[in-house]
Amino acid sequence: MTAPNTQIDAVRRAWDAVEQGDRDGLRALAAEAVHPDCEWTPLLSGVDGRTYHGPDGMVEFFEEWLGSFSPRYENREYEQLSDDVVMASCRMWIESRETGVEMERAIAVLAQFEDGLLRRGRAYDSREDATEAAQGLLDA
Repeated sequence: MTAPNTQIDAVRRAWDAVEQGDRDGLRALAAEAVHPDCEWTPLLSGVDGRTYHGPDGMVEFFEEWLGSFSPRYENREYEQLSDDVVMASCRMWIESRETGVEMERAIAVLAQFEDGLLRRGRAYDSREDATEAAQGLLDA
């Protein structure tokens, strides 16, 4: 099993690569740290209902995200909630590549690992929403 610090590091590396627009780094990270049966549910799933699957799905999501937005993350916090669950939260600024419109908001991500690989991930509108969802995972 991946050590907890390695799990936090995987989340940190993903956010770093996204912020830097490092598509090659994201592809390498997906190949290295994403479970073949991974399910990633972004914030926009509330709008389009889409969930991405496996390493290729993660790459597809990030390609779409970076094609549409230029993101910046500040005030990052990482917390190991259990042996296999990490919560990350921050203030996110995004700028639309098409319109130049900027938006700022809080986000949080729950990442659940299996056999050292990201098995499930979901983005939330707030740390509070992620904490509530995490409680369901931890109680299961």
